[in-house]
Amino acid sequence: MAGYQIPWVFTNTRTGLTIPFLTASINFGRATYMDVYNGGGLIFTINNNANQAGSIQMGDSIRVTAISGAYDVGFWVDEIQCQDYPGGTGFSTATIVCSDGMVRLGRRLLNNQALTLAYSGEQAVQMSDVAQSPGITRLGTGQSLVSATTYTGAPMQRLNQLVNTERGVMRCRGYEVLFVARDQLNYYGASLPSISFGRTAGATQIGYQQFSRIGLGLNFMNTVAVTPTGGAEQLSTNTASVTAYGSAYYSLQTEDSTNAQGLGLANWLSNSQADPSAERYEIQFSDRSQTQNLVTRLLPTLIQPYIYDLSYRIPGAGSDTNTKAVMEGFTIDISQSDSTFSISLSPATYYQFFTLDSATLGILDTSRLGW
Repeated sequence: MAGYQIPWVFTNTRTGLTIPFLTASINFGRATYMDVYNGGGLIFTINNNANQAGSIQMGDSIRVTAISGAYDVGFWVDEIQCQDYPGGTGFSTATIVCSDGMVRLGRRLLNNQALTLAYSGEQAVQMSDVAQSPGITRLGTGQSLVSATTYTGAPMQRLNQLVNTERGVMRCRGYEVLFVARDQLNYYGASLPSISFGRTAGATQIGYQQFSRIGLGLNFMNTVAVTPTGGAEQLSTNTASVTAYGSAYYSLQTEDSTNAQGLGLANWLSNSQADPSAERYEIQFSDRSQTQNLVTRLLPTLIQPYIYDLSYRIPGAGSDTNTKAVMEGFTIDISQSDSTFSISLSPATYYQFFTLDSATLGILDTSRLGW
């Protein structure tokens, strides 16, 4: 296979040593827009004939970088599995299982921490502990004002509650978990080099080898009940969708501070999720099918919020369909020969709140008014 092969570098930050590995897999995020973030991680296998695994300890930080920091994310060692060859001969290996920042925040405890009345992004960073990694940072203050509370539990659980309320996204980058407000999704659109996905590789377009279109499934909803914290249930019904397709009910608890705000979210979901023809996308490609320029453009968009241009051709059609999409999650399987990417994407219309003066989110008849 011709093309560019990503030079991944794994570094144990405690020892400062670079770790040679045989195979690895990185995964992040969620599959669909309505899923919670459960966290991801890194799994890699090393040659252990000389007990190389002995230099790795539980809790060590493994920093994964590529192409001068185009990708730069920290992981933490949870488990070391040694596959020893019987009799001390042959090829012994060790598999190192690591968690990302979201898993790390899911295992930390906040005990009776006061969280003040604030916008979602502002409250998210109130849980950041400067003495521990990962930290929590925000992009934007958030659009949803969330209730004050005295919180006991994992920071990640609360972050999922805030994302459920804000309808933004999260990313892992460096040694922080980034909470992205819904009006900031295309913040890096102007500063990052443009990159898109399509059927063939081009100057700024990743050419995928596999492409899937998947309907809404259980994420189809046209009758939505939102119960804000301390408020009353707010119900929104998309009458046209119910008449055409029957009722599809969904309910959720949010941290909205007012009933009016909860109703705004219910209206948004009952409209943005009520079209059964809407689809999400999954694409797969190898780095060896791309140029270094394309891969260098791609990697930063995996750790920052970004809206991609996506083109595909429906079987039997005479031309491509062009749309915009947001990455929800990905898996990168790394071998000695190539890195295979599998990326889950949602239509940008799920996040496309009309924004004045935006080349992407300010186009009439493409973006919905938010709440």
